[in-house]
Amino acid sequence: MECGKLLYGLIGFPLYHSFSAAWFTEKFRQEGKINHQYRLFPLGSVEEFLSLIRSETNLAGVNVTI
Repeated sequence: MECGKLLYGLIGFPLYHSFSAAWFTEKFRQEGKINHQYRLFPLGSVEEFLSLIRSETNLAGVNVTI
């Protein structure tokens, strides 16, 4: 992730059914938020969350699904 970029995402499992990435990507584009990115993070357990926040240093927020 580039410096200055803000990363948002969806955590949970499974995520194959989620439309969140497409929806937020379009929303960011419409609002001119070129420094925002939304990704899916399939996590099988809550224990994996700590690893995620350590590895994604620009992570600014997440949504959660089950």
